[in-house]
Amino acid sequence: MSNTATLTQTLRATRESHGLSQAALGEKVGAPQSYISKVENGGVDLQTSSLVELARALELELVLVPRALLPAVTALQQENPRTSDDGVREQAIRNLGKAARLANELARRFPEIPRLQALIVALQDLKRIPMSNTVGRRMKVPLESLYLFLREIQRTARSEPNSALTNSAVTQKLMVFTRVLKSERNALVHSWHDGPEGPVPAYRLRTDDDD
Repeated sequence: MSNTATLTQTLRATRESHGLSQAALGEKVGAPQSYISKVENGGVDLQTSSLVELARALELELVLVPRALLPAVTALQQENPRTSDDGVREQAIRNLGKAARLANELARRFPEIPRLQALIVALQDLKRIPMSNTVGRRMKVPLESLYLFLREIQRTARSEPNSALTNSAVTQKLMVFTRVLKSERNALVHSWHDGPEGPVPAYRLRTDDDD
């Protein structure tokens, strides 16, 4: 199956799991039912902006995953398919806490690891914002993948020279995870700002340039 076919099947399956008709999804993104039908049947060449809009309407998020982590992410996506929304949210919260604790431990022991402090800041910012079931579903896999990667760094630190921790591959993966966390935090800030519980405190409005 081609990557395009896999993508369109994912969109269709997610739409159906949400109980949305093609027309209802079209209303969410300002497109006619016929366009959604063509998308799901591979009849249009989706632009990135259109794909992002459709994905977010279905409570999905496009994330670039380092190729080395793809097997872990795929396995996690297939794990516990019947877990309740509350269970998924609790797992995501636990993963967030575990990742934050391990990142802080690594920073204390190995301050020379590039981009680790920026990751810690992103984790702390995300912890300050209440996690809904929707966010839990969206963040469970990225947070679990992050924790597994930090464990990999920990194992490397025990068995190899410190120089192995500062190579470009480690730095690149930490940057990817940090961007994912910042993107989620920004989306949450916008959804909570001026919401039913009132304005979000200013400390939550950290910008992406605050590394």
